[in-house]
Amino acid sequence: MEPSAGEQKAYWRKSLTITWLLLFAWFVVTLVLGFHAREARGLTILYAVIVGLYAWSLSRLDKIQR
Repeated sequence: MEPSAGEQKAYWRKSLTITWLLLFAWFVVTLVLGFHAREARGLTILYAVIVGLYAWSLSRLDKIQR
């Protein structure tokens, strides 16, 4: 069964919200922590966490939409 136009619009709104929030988090991690940190080892872990949250969030959103 095809989702209605309203459901599709809600899906994309949620998807874009998740994307912008995590992009903002990426920006903050890069600017604030990257600028002040002497070693960038922790940044790699934070970037991996952000990417993992993105994948988990969109996967969960896809399951809800089915």
